[in-house]
Amino acid sequence: MSDHTPASHNAERELPHDIDAEKATIGAALLDERNQVIGQILEIAPPEFFYRPAHGEILSVIRELADQGEPHDAIAVNSVLLARGRSLAVGGAPYLHTLTESVPVHLNGPFHARRVAETHTRRQIIAAGTRMAQIGFDGDGEIDDLLAHAVAAPDTITTGPTRPDTVKGLAAGFMEHMDGLDQGRPEVPTIPVPFADLQTLLGGGLCPGQLVTIGALSGHGKTVLGLDLARHAAKAGTRVLVHSLEMPHEQLQERITSAETSIVSHRLRVSPEPATFSEDEMARLAEYASRVHSMDLIIDDASEVSLATVRARVASMERRGEKPELVVVDYLQLMQTTKEDRRDLELGRITRGLKLLAKDKQVCVVLLAQISKDVATRPDKEDGRSKARLEDFRESAAIGHDSDVAIMIENHNILDPEGPLAGTATLHVVKQRMGSPGPVQVAAQFHYSRFTDLPQG
Repeated sequence: MSDHTPASHNAERELPHDIDAEKATIGAALLDERNQVIGQILEIAPPEFFYRPAHGEILSVIRELADQGEPHDAIAVNSVLLARGRSLAVGGAPYLHTLTESVPVHLNGPFHARRVAETHTRRQIIAAGTRMAQIGFDGDGEIDDLLAHAVAAPDTITTGPTRPDTVKGLAAGFMEHMDGLDQGRPEVPTIPVPFADLQTLLGGGLCPGQLVTIGALSGHGKTVLGLDLARHAAKAGTRVLVHSLEMPHEQLQERITSAETSIVSHRLRVSPEPATFSEDEMARLAEYASRVHSMDLIIDDASEVSLATVRARVASMERRGEKPELVVVDYLQLMQTTKEDRRDLELGRITRGLKLLAKDKQVCVVLLAQISKDVATRPDKEDGRSKARLEDFRESAAIGHDSDVAIMIENHNILDPEGPLAGTATLHVVKQRMGSPGPVQVAAQFHYSRFTDLPQG
């Protein structure tokens, strides 16, 4: 039996690289006196993409000189390397001149740079696979968390310093934007919300790339509002992912069914006795049953969820061509943290990570969070604005700061059940990066697990 196992065979294989392509790429950059291709070369294959460290160092000097408007030929580059004591380390002047002989026409530089980028990506794929293997062999912690980190490993693979669509001139798309205004089309695709006044206040709905945080005291309707947004978006054709850390799938299903059919939620629970419904209720259940399969709403009810878990789930769905457009996380304070730092800093890392996820993946993330109990004891504001402040999110002020939109729920039905506003709630938009804050009054129908628009008048 041979000692040469597949693992040892792979360990002996050399990582993918193309030294000739690297030489040709740098040679083209050295010969590019008029800066015709240096920008393209750096865009396709920056210094960190090169297998041979000396090549990356040479290209870094070329980039520095080009950025300063200075010549970046072999002589100029060697002068900089000499001043830094690095000339001999990269091969000296003779090697730099050899590089210029590696490419017959400097305009071919971008072609060779693409080959450098391809081999870099191959090395990253190998590195991601190695990380996954190391997690499997040596990772500590809960298996679900290890799986989330392993699944997220491929997302570290990059193919360039910037995506072409991230760098645009001011005029790019301007005429299309003006045409959209003239024709009354929304500037960006929005996710509709179930309340007319809130839809207007938010400028048409929720937007891709936003982190929307909903804050409330315990029991005041965070989950209800989160599910309202989720089911309304799903009915409009939006793919929705709900991470429910507090409630199992069956309870969420019960709540959504109640909200959709106007049947009191507790009557929808499975019990030892068979359920009885009126003819009208049966008709409503049948109507909902006919359309529930068209609602693209996915529920993940794992009780232990970290930032890595959310990232991995979105990335996994994206790889299958099923990327969600709306992600609802219920709720922040139940999410797993590393417990290696202060609680407020840990939560801040999560909210910052969710904001970056929203921006990078162009999804809208709705994050539910608890707020401080101090809000309930504060006197009412005379102008009707929310008593809550952004700093009232429990355990971390970063929650409000990282949010694009922050909504505080003031549930009058709970705070003052005998008062003039009983049966209603106010959704206070206390922060909105692209618009003005303001209150929205809605009806609180917790027996149907929902908020709804108030009747006109």
